[in-house]
Amino acid sequence: MKMFEEFPNKWTYFMSIPKLSPKKTSAEYFTNLVEEYIYFVPMMYKSELIQYFSLKYSETKSEYLKDRYKKILIILRD
Repeated sequence: MKMFEEFPNKWTYFMSIPKLSPKKTSAEYFTNLVEEYIYFVPMMYKSELIQYFSLKYSETKSEYLKDRYKKILIILRD
């Protein structure tokens, strides 16, 4: 998302994406963005992301999503 890189308050906007409707679409989009920018997440947002993906991990029944969320959590915790 090229314009994301130019956005003045990009991380504030970025962190608001899961709250946008429709929730399922925004959650999927948010997960894709986190995976793309995971190595650039400012420290101040890591805790919030860890909480978000820990909850998603515990709520899903999909093994694919569990694996996806687990990979994100491992990187965020390092």
